Amino acid sequence: MIRLQRDSTTTIALSLSEKTTIVSPVYLFVFTNDSQNVTYPVILADTSTTKGRFNSFDVVESDTSDPVNGVVTLTTGYYNYEVYEQTSPTNLDPTLSDNTTALETGKTRVVDNTIQDYTDYTNTDQSVTFYDPNLTPSGPVGIGLQVIGTTNLIG
Repeated sequence: MIRLQRDSTTTIALSLSEKTTIVSPVYLFVFTNDSQNVTYPVILADTSTTKGRFNSFDVVESDTSDPVNGVVTLTTGYYNYEVYEQTSPTNLDPTLSDNTTALETGKTRVVDNTIQDYTDYTNTDQSVTFYDPNLTPSGPVGIGLQVIGTTNLIG
């Protein structure tokens, strides 16, 4: 699974060279949102220096989309991705790619990079209360437990 972070650049590595049939391919990535079924195509440049082993791509996720230049706008959530090879540096339609069969498909998760603040709970009561379920309740009917002792855990 590819993990992308919102408002940042993420470098991903895929093995596409062994499936590529074009000499100098341009790679078209199509991300499809799982919940909305909306597609987001983007052309990504292969930045790998060892293309025989793997292909490296910088995915730029930004609020300002420029898909021909490798910038895509995605919301947080899960996506399916497909990668197509083509000769056109501007085509964003996979049905017009030189090879309309995806070279690779998979899952992508887009996460938000903002840190959520959590409120910690600090327990100031350091005592423990013991109950005996076999004793007759002294309180309201239906409680069924009676306190038999309390102790302080600290000091």
